[in-house]
Amino acid sequence: MAKKNNPFSPFPSDFVPQPQKKKADWIKQACKAAHSYSNLHFTASLDSERQKYIKLRKYAAGGYDKQKFKNLISGRGNTTVANYNLEIATPIPTVKENLVGQFENQGLKPKVKCLSPQGTTQYDKKIKELKTDRFLMSKADELLQAGVDIKTKLSGKVIVEDDEEIELYMDTNFKDDYTAAMQAAIDYVLEANDLEGFRRKVYEDLVVCGKGVIKVEFDENYDIRIRHVDVVQHISDYVKKDDFTDAKYQGEYMEMSIDDLVELAQEELSEENLMEIARSVAGKNGNGDWVQSWGTKYYPASIDEVRPYGRFKVIVLDLEYKSADRYRYEKKKAKGGGFYFDRINGKPKSENSEIVEKKLINIYKGKYIVGTEYVFDYGLKENMTREVINGNYSADTDFGFISFAPDIHDMRNTSLIERLIGLADAYILTNLKAQTIIAKSRTQGIRIDVSMLGAITNALGEKNIRPRDLIDMMEQTSTYYFSSITEKGTVLPNTMPISEVPESPMNGLQSLAMHEQGILRAMEFATGVPLSTLGAPPSDTLVGLQKEATENRNNATRFINHSYKSILSRASKVITLMVQDSIGGGAKKIDDYRMSIGNFSANMLDFTKDLTAVQFGIFIDILPDAVEQQNMLDMVNRGLQSGVLKQSQAMRVLRIGKENPELAERVMAFYEKKNTQEQQQSAQLNAQAQAQANAQAAQLAEQARQQTMQLEYQLKAQYLQLEYQLKGQMSQLDHREDVNIELVKGDIKAEHIEIATGQENEGIEESDLRSMSFPKEAGQIEPRVFPTETQI
Repeated sequence: MAKKNNPFSPFPSDFVPQPQKKKADWIKQACKAAHSYSNLHFTASLDSERQKYIKLRKYAAGGYDKQKFKNLISGRGNTTVANYNLEIATPIPTVKENLVGQFENQGLKPKVKCLSPQGTTQYDKKIKELKTDRFLMSKADELLQAGVDIKTKLSGKVIVEDDEEIELYMDTNFKDDYTAAMQAAIDYVLEANDLEGFRRKVYEDLVVCGKGVIKVEFDENYDIRIRHVDVVQHISDYVKKDDFTDAKYQGEYMEMSIDDLVELAQEELSEENLMEIARSVAGKNGNGDWVQSWGTKYYPASIDEVRPYGRFKVIVLDLEYKSADRYRYEKKKAKGGGFYFDRINGKPKSENSEIVEKKLINIYKGKYIVGTEYVFDYGLKENMTREVINGNYSADTDFGFISFAPDIHDMRNTSLIERLIGLADAYILTNLKAQTIIAKSRTQGIRIDVSMLGAITNALGEKNIRPRDLIDMMEQTSTYYFSSITEKGTVLPNTMPISEVPESPMNGLQSLAMHEQGILRAMEFATGVPLSTLGAPPSDTLVGLQKEATENRNNATRFINHSYKSILSRASKVITLMVQDSIGGGAKKIDDYRMSIGNFSANMLDFTKDLTAVQFGIFIDILPDAVEQQNMLDMVNRGLQSGVLKQSQAMRVLRIGKENPELAERVMAFYEKKNTQEQQQSAQLNAQAQAQANAQAAQLAEQARQQTMQLEYQLKAQYLQLEYQLKGQMSQLDHREDVNIELVKGDIKAEHIEIATGQENEGIEESDLRSMSFPKEAGQIEPRVFPTETQI
């Protein structure tokens, strides 16, 4: 009995030496085996993964297999299908676009953190610095008395008030030099590779096909490139993990022209090789037939000559294949003490040396031209990324392909769109059935009793009329022929020879409309995505059942977001390792990153010495969507209106809230607490100031009253003193007047005596004496006359 040929190519052995694995034959065998086991090889199978993805994408775009429905509605050679409109719009494209838009609005940002002691040391050092500055500032007055102006020295630094503010400052502002530099590098790489562009494609693949793939690799200039990989062209071996980390190999089929192949293979393929490849694909892959005259001479690639087969399409499999290699190390003593391991390929230099054998996972690469014996760009993959764990490199390495297929079992899973295929077909059939009802509807007509008008043949003037012919007439003319006499000769009562036939009822359309609504509800049940919430207003404006439906939608689609987070997180991790390896290996230097991450980040540390030995952790922050950002803005506005937030604080809260709403809430709560305390302290100070002002006012009023009373006393004393002085002066004047009067009286009396005695009288007449008036009593003077000094 003849032995059957095995259609599958065997995989190469992992136990051969590494030099043999680097050769073309070993890589070509791996590529052929992977191609044999791939779904792309079995294009005739309708159940293959590749055909499934193509079918799902057609439905997601609103298309479907119309021939399937033609066979359902056109039986027994009926040609009425030509009158149907098979372009039925289904809800699937709307579901897909709204879901992808929802995920795009929910941004994700990779954050890096240094996990090595270098970063922890800087973190602790900064905390100690903040606490020291806080302590020195609390002793500013005492230090100033000692001649140290600490406020001036700390004027440009951040001064915190308590441990809570220190924690917030470290969470919002502090990044160690290693974290800041690597974060800038990751942001630059993602920005340079159009993160927004490949993010939408990955989300579409996850929603439609249930699988997403990207590839991270170095280009010829050692710049990091990220590109989307079409899941239709992606292959791998059997895996159990959703993230394909247990895969033996991963690869991608690429279709390109012969001319593009020349550019990709560089000088690894000769013109003879290219012609042979073109002959093998002639008549395949949409190529034309081979022209015999092309074989008369070779066409070297030059400016003046072109290859007539240069536009022929070829399929190239780009494969990455993991294989374990064992390395032998000789344990040697170090001069400064301790020991180190030296890798050896043959026998050790000393027979007494301790030999340690270690297993290392390597990746071998190759590009295989399908259907030929040619492979190029093969060998051990350069710049394999290995994670640093506790100061040592990991024995495992990562594929350039980063894949994820949620809930995969036996290499199959069901996407959201795939859940809707059967219901979408029922939706299409319902619409086609509605077209049938509408097409068979007729206007109002008449019915004729042929038995009363004569034999049907005579009545119609036709012979050999069958019942089917009467039905066709009814459909065409709306005239219904019947007989009021049964086969037994019984006459049907209450019949008229000619009567009107009512218009055909449309109750069937109403039933179909209800059935269509049932299909839409079944779609909601199948996907967990209520169609009423697609494109719905913000969740805070919804109430009751609407809000619950929106929350259910978010829960039902969370696995899609989780899948993309896994892809982005692992891509960021690979980027981190690639930056470290490219710098450590000398492919990139500090000046190469200066333009991308800036002088400040580039000068933070010496990349070539420190960065390669640092272990980093990658965390994915879920950025707030438009609803959450609006809620944050409303909260900040209320805080401003109530006075618990200042304008500068509000701007900082909004800036932090764009990336981390939870941290923004903490910062806002801290500001509210701090500002409330300041307001309370200000109110207390105002109350104290008011009390002091009131006390001072009372004291001033009392002082003014005392001063007024004192002034009154002084004025009164001065008045009394003046009064006493005036009285004294008046008394003196009165006394002097009395003395003068007495003197005058004495003189007068003397003169009177002289007159009386007959002495000489000069100028005094008796009448003058009689006219002079003198007071009868001393002290009473009328009028008062102040004598002059001459008179006195």
